[in-house]
Amino acid sequence: MEKLRIAYFLSEKNSNLGGADQTLFMQAVLMNTHHDVMVVLPCDIRGKCNDKFQSKCEKYGVRYEILEYGTTYCMKAIDIVNYRNYVEKIEQFILNEGFDILHSVQINLTLEYIARKHHIPHVMNIYSLQEWEWQVSFPDIFPKYVSCDSEIYLNKWRKYLNCRGRCVRVYCDAQIGERKKRSKDKIVLGTSGVVCFYKNQLEIIKMVEQEIKRGRKIELLIAGRKDLSYANDCERYIREHHLQNNVQLIGFVEDMRRFLAKIDVYVCASRRESFPASIVEAVSCNIPVISSPVAGVPEILHHKENAYLTNGYSAGELATALEELLEDDRAKRLNEILINERNTYEKYFSPEAVRRQLTDMYDSILEDAVYTGDMQIWNDLQKQIAEAEAKVEKADLPEEDKMRMQSRLFYFLQIKNKITAKECYIWGAGKWGNITRVLLQSLADDIRIKAFVDEKRRSPLGGIDVISKEEMDLQGDIVVFIGFVDRQEEAVSYMEERNKEILKDIFIIA
Repeated sequence: MEKLRIAYFLSEKNSNLGGADQTLFMQAVLMNTHHDVMVVLPCDIRGKCNDKFQSKCEKYGVRYEILEYGTTYCMKAIDIVNYRNYVEKIEQFILNEGFDILHSVQINLTLEYIARKHHIPHVMNIYSLQEWEWQVSFPDIFPKYVSCDSEIYLNKWRKYLNCRGRCVRVYCDAQIGERKKRSKDKIVLGTSGVVCFYKNQLEIIKMVEQEIKRGRKIELLIAGRKDLSYANDCERYIREHHLQNNVQLIGFVEDMRRFLAKIDVYVCASRRESFPASIVEAVSCNIPVISSPVAGVPEILHHKENAYLTNGYSAGELATALEELLEDDRAKRLNEILINERNTYEKYFSPEAVRRQLTDMYDSILEDAVYTGDMQIWNDLQKQIAEAEAKVEKADLPEEDKMRMQSRLFYFLQIKNKITAKECYIWGAGKWGNITRVLLQSLADDIRIKAFVDEKRRSPLGGIDVISKEEMDLQGDIVVFIGFVDRQEEAVSYMEERNKEILKDIFIIA
């Protein structure tokens, strides 16, 4: 392959080292050894960008540019209203630099618009969606090429977007060389990632509790942001079950090498991911891995061959896998599994392997020449969304909430034709609940809002009563709009237990 000019557009403006951005950044680092690479960092209106990735660019000697643009990680937050605000400057930057390929993470409408206009190949690193999201149809506004770190999700996106793509695995350079020898008296487990429902850390905590009752001396270190209510649930369980001496939620860890150097076994209990980058970090350090069978994990890891896989996501299943690992360690079989794990790393996740995967993908894109798409769709969408925006622009909302509402306009128009009921509840009487009210009253005023549903608030909102979930009358033709984020899964489960379905009786707005 001849030397290419490649731009890598990240998505995280705040100083977080998110897994998706970290994956794309490390891909940029790999390709920088053979090509002319630039990393583009998004900033806010004040010019502030992610200083951690800025420092990483300087550390690895990768050129970077700071520009203002927006991205989204989920289909319901696609912002057709504001993407054109960033086109002029980014278009000028791209044309001045003469890039051969644009490579982005998450949904970047500004970039796709420019790529189509100037016939520049644009590839998007994609991620896992919840199952219901695949059922929402969108117009042709996405890149014609995608990259994914698991075959299972790559195939889903190919089918969903009618696009082409390649599986490019996660590259990680977390190797720590020699680790401390494991104490014969105690085993230290580790897990990492934002402490949330789908990461399933509570089941790992319960597994530790089971092992303590078996007489094991065990410690669990949980690294990751802990600002969601699920983390409070975990901490409450630790207190109430007297596990403070065994389990620590240590918060976000920037230096994963130091964290991984402290642990003997890495545990992943995720319920929903494509392929956890944290597993790759552990494998790069040749740390034995216990994992749930989430998404693409069984494509690479096989039970008692190069890792320990559970059949499900429960504490009991995690405990069974740990017992098998400890028995293999006692019987001197673990070393063979770790040799296989090292070979797995070299084959799929090493710098040479991932660089080859990226090179093959870029070669296929440049040879293909099907990366252009319909430009007229953008003009049609602009007209459609302008009409919707005109209907909601007079809403009495704080400016910040108006921007949130704009990010839901496009999605709301896509799901509106699925709503047949004439009455509804809005679950959540906070900012997202109020935004949902405005969307309904402005764009679907034939649907009567019976009440808000909220566990804390009881005073009316916008002249509409607020009730408890137990007071909802779910008989007949009625839908529920979910207008809050934290503990959203619990609300959906509550509805599903009452024979309600997403995109039929349940519509998620927040």
